[in-house]
Amino acid sequence: MSAKSTKPVRVSFYGNFGSGNLGNEATLQAVIEQVQQRWPRAELLCFCTNPQDVRTRHNIAAFPSEAVEKTAAKSLSAPGRRDRLARLFRIAFRRLPLELLHWGKTLRAVSHSDVLIVAGTGIVGDYLTGPLGWPYDIFKLSTLAALCRVKLVFLCIGVGPIHHPLSRWFLKWSLALARHRSYRDEASKQYMQKIGLNADRDFVYPDVVFGLSQGDLASGAQAGQRPIVGLGIKDYRTTEPEAFQEYLDTMAAFVSWLQGQGYCVRLLIGDIQYDTWVREAFVDLLKSRNVPTNPPLLLVEPVLTVREQLRQVGETEAVISARYHNLVTALILNKPVITLSDHAKLDSLATDFGLAQYLLPLANLSADALIGTFKQLANDTERLRPYIKAELDKYRRALDPLYATLFPAEAKAPAEPSSMTKIAKFLMRRRSPVDLYIRLNTWVWKRLPSGLRNTGPMRWYGTIFHRLVLRRANRRQFTGTFFFRNRPQLELMRHLAGKKPPGSTLKIAVLGCSIGAEVYSILLAIRTARPDLNVCLSAVDNTPEVLEVARQATYSAQVCNFVGEAIFERMTDAEFAEMFEGDRREARVRPWLREGISWHLGDAGDPGLVRILGPQDMAVASNFLCHMGPSEAENCLRNIAAIVKPGGYLFATGVDLDVRTKVAREMCLRPVPELIDEIHEGDPVLRRDWPFAWWGLEPLNKERDDWQLRYATAFLVNKGN
Repeated sequence: MSAKSTKPVRVSFYGNFGSGNLGNEATLQAVIEQVQQRWPRAELLCFCTNPQDVRTRHNIAAFPSEAVEKTAAKSLSAPGRRDRLARLFRIAFRRLPLELLHWGKTLRAVSHSDVLIVAGTGIVGDYLTGPLGWPYDIFKLSTLAALCRVKLVFLCIGVGPIHHPLSRWFLKWSLALARHRSYRDEASKQYMQKIGLNADRDFVYPDVVFGLSQGDLASGAQAGQRPIVGLGIKDYRTTEPEAFQEYLDTMAAFVSWLQGQGYCVRLLIGDIQYDTWVREAFVDLLKSRNVPTNPPLLLVEPVLTVREQLRQVGETEAVISARYHNLVTALILNKPVITLSDHAKLDSLATDFGLAQYLLPLANLSADALIGTFKQLANDTERLRPYIKAELDKYRRALDPLYATLFPAEAKAPAEPSSMTKIAKFLMRRRSPVDLYIRLNTWVWKRLPSGLRNTGPMRWYGTIFHRLVLRRANRRQFTGTFFFRNRPQLELMRHLAGKKPPGSTLKIAVLGCSIGAEVYSILLAIRTARPDLNVCLSAVDNTPEVLEVARQATYSAQVCNFVGEAIFERMTDAEFAEMFEGDRREARVRPWLREGISWHLGDAGDPGLVRILGPQDMAVASNFLCHMGPSEAENCLRNIAAIVKPGGYLFATGVDLDVRTKVAREMCLRPVPELIDEIHEGDPVLRRDWPFAWWGLEPLNKERDDWQLRYATAFLVNKGN
């Protein structure tokens, strides 16, 4: 806040708050903490389903977000009162007048706000309420915020499923009016794009609960006690009654096994209203099977607040749950988790956090599968804890710029566009003139004859256009790759390896190794040419699931779907037979190629990388630096170059040419002149997508004085470095 401000900023929140869902309450608590930390004088108001609960729980003002409570509406439509005439009478003389009155009251409340934040809570969907539930309520508040020139923010929301066309219209309209839109996972952003919202300028950030203040909490069981496993119990009987009973049976068998292995079990819930009865029914089920239900073997305690839930989870060693925020709470307390998924948000959480190998579908879950996964988790616990902590720190750091942008220390009242301007922006689907220019140029460029695209004037224009694309790009990492992606580069590696004395050791580090396609391509190229060399290869990636695919060295249609590419398409049949056992439906790399590889879960930008890997004869960084911002990519490339011993070679492809040129010049890296032209043209994907994609590679221009330094991908590290 500015010291000169005369009025405090007025911030409003909207979500499914006050209904007893502890994950939703943790969301609101986390956002309140961030607002109060930056704007201590801010006046807070919450539009919610249960204002009294929010007032008591969070000590802020609250306003009902519904004209008629959903529970009351359900009771009015219960069997025995569905007479058509009576229903029309209720709508005409009760629901409509109440709804119009609520519009007026809400307009007045919204007009007193400066910012309206829609924060998560799973309301951007209609799978529980239909179009006249949350989609309509969001539409109401968003429209009123636009009319009142209130800054509308959709903060780290999850999206979907959205079934009804009217729901899609309500939600597209509402999100189009927002000044800021961010999603808690990439899948949510893509969902909105698929239903027609232009989300190119939107952002993906971690769930806001990852930024929740933890306070002074317990961590693990006390000395002398058995280790405690947290088991989340979830109610979904109304949608799948038979599957729900099978789920309870599986959980009961799992609890019995855990107790037999020396564990205590703590039953966790995520929703007070829906899960409390399930916990009680589950205890009765355990008693009927003679499974101990008394402390300390089974811990069943009431939980009414986020603080109590944090304490309970803090005393566990690991958590298994199908509740999204049970898992988030465990992760922020550095607990390894097993995700039982029945929703895309759970898949995204496990995958984005690098814990996909501990992800099980909730449908048809078996006790044996759960026990097997838990054994794997128990074996990996000590390895996972520092990894989870590092990921959590990364998530917290990722949230900092988001809050710094939304809640700047100097809170000003920027000039707001009129409502008509916002409606016009919606009709343009929020495409700025620059975005429209980029789209138009992309469309035209793809349809130009190749001869025209390769003329001097068009190359010059393409260079200017590509710079604009780089400035506007919302970069993100991809896992797509191929075996033998760039054959000329493999040929150069084979040539340089050929200079090693007979019988010597060649150390190679492959950074961002993804699923291992490049690792095995390099090894095949070098070992077939120089079988006398002792090739020791260190493969590094920061995503556990892709690293595990690389380590297993088994490739199938599922792996192709995982990375989104036909990974074998650039291999000949002879090369395939030389590298793999099996056929193209499922193939495993031959043992002689899998030897001598060490796998490392790590970050290529970690300054401690040289201590972990040691000096290398070659370091390879292919096709991941371009997905970073220039500053991050530059620091990462410098770090990678530092692990190459004097006289060794650095290979760097798929990186902004300005970044690579700057680093090479400042670190006095000498470009290797062999095969520059061939390697530059060696990956058709990079050349094809220039100038309209940020990863696109510009045409080689030998008229530049620095053309070798700019276009070389291999560099000799001088002894002076």
